Amino acid sequence: MKKIIVLLGAVNLAVLTVRAILSYFLVTVTPFGIPQENEQLFFNQLAEKLAFFGPGFQALISGNSIFRDPTYFTFAATTPLFISSVIFAALLIILVRNRKGLTDDSLRSLYRWSIVFICVSALSFPVFAQDFWLSIGWGRMTAAGVNPYYFDLSQEYTSGLPLDYTLGRMTYGPLWALISGIVAWISGSNVLAAAVLFKLLLAGALVGSLILIWELLDDYAVYYRCLGVALFGWLPLTLTEFAADGHNDIVMVFFLLLWLYLLRKGRMTAASVALAASVLIKYVTAPLFLLEILYFYYSLRRPLRTIVLPLAASGALMVAVTGLFFRSTEFFEAASTMRSWHFFTPQEAIALVCRWIGLSGRLKYLPMLVFPLTSVYEGVRYFKLRTDDSFRLLVLAVMATILFTAPGHIFPWYLLWVTPLCALLPSQPLSRWVIGAALAFPFALLPLQFSSLSGLMRWELPGLLIFVFAFVWQFASAFWPFATAKVAESDLFAIPSS
Repeated sequence: MKKIIVLLGAVNLAVLTVRAILSYFLVTVTPFGIPQENEQLFFNQLAEKLAFFGPGFQALISGNSIFRDPTYFTFAATTPLFISSVIFAALLIILVRNRKGLTDDSLRSLYRWSIVFICVSALSFPVFAQDFWLSIGWGRMTAAGVNPYYFDLSQEYTSGLPLDYTLGRMTYGPLWALISGIVAWISGSNVLAAAVLFKLLLAGALVGSLILIWELLDDYAVYYRCLGVALFGWLPLTLTEFAADGHNDIVMVFFLLLWLYLLRKGRMTAASVALAASVLIKYVTAPLFLLEILYFYYSLRRPLRTIVLPLAASGALMVAVTGLFFRSTEFFEAASTMRSWHFFTPQEAIALVCRWIGLSGRLKYLPMLVFPLTSVYEGVRYFKLRTDDSFRLLVLAVMATILFTAPGHIFPWYLLWVTPLCALLPSQPLSRWVIGAALAFPFALLPLQFSSLSGLMRWELPGLLIFVFAFVWQFASAFWPFATAKVAESDLFAIPSS
């Protein structure tokens, strides 16, 4: 079995290496298929510094690159992603079919390959979004003493950055502003140094998240642990959107997983502080404080009076960090405006179908009911079972509800809010549905690069296909003989292994 993992790992490594190299040639025609002048200037300067590679290299990254042709761009961007996705699906099938032959060596091999994938992918240049560079710009503002929540990102702070658009004011949480400021202060005006430091930070958060998944599954069956490592460390979305394109959601997720780990250890104050840190990176994990109180009371069986100290510690951290930047409610204005974008959500997919078949568009709000009801259902199961598995599934349900109902749009990297939780619960229907969506989501960015396509082809149809694929994946994987974690026969999570 280990030899098969090594073979798949070697092929995937080759694919990710090719993608990392191609990223430097694709980037100047994205995002959204619009020529990027500042990125092109950045690469022209890079070509001058790397002139020893010859004119062929300069031609590939120039404004007249062959990758400006939609055919070449689509082939170059799609092929590595598609092959990596096929390898991921093949690995899961092989693990399921050979579950009785899996050993600790198999598990360690999956884990080591995951770290190698992260390191190689981190060498990529961000292709499909420029958010990575926004953090550097906002960090420069913070380091200069300019509050990024109240002042727009100006050219003064984007000098030298391959950044062609800005969102104006900072949309991330204050802890990320503080981290970005520290990185910018260390790197100064050196763009390369800032990029390397941010990449190291994000790659470290990815590896740290993988370690936490390893630890959270440490006393489960080897087969279950193998699935968990594979679902996170080999998932193309993990590698392309976070190690490669550098989205900071992984830092939020690291603290979320650390929260679960510390809860399991019964370390209430440390766990609550970790959750506060997660919220201070991106606000979407804030509702989990309610689940934390439930865990303290029902799973740890601690009196209510003992909950005060952990909540006070996390509250103090949030007040202290937010207080560095908060001046008025305008603080949240930039983040709230993000809801004005509407695409790639279940609501928009259902609205498209309703329009096609002539039904009321109000049906698009059905997901607004389905996901919350799922959370309620998992909450009832948690009250009955009070196990770590049932609590994790409740957390997954709540986070899936937030992801698929709260934002006005869903970018592929948002899926990381839930995919690590799926790695802890690979046999659950909700987990399988989310993984299916996570496999399809990165492909949705490709049509956006072609401004000649209609709005239907760029924004609406890809979203519908994502969720259709998610249901197909969920249905197909239901026939896989998933083994479950370490659960009692009376546990509602138990699924007979065959």
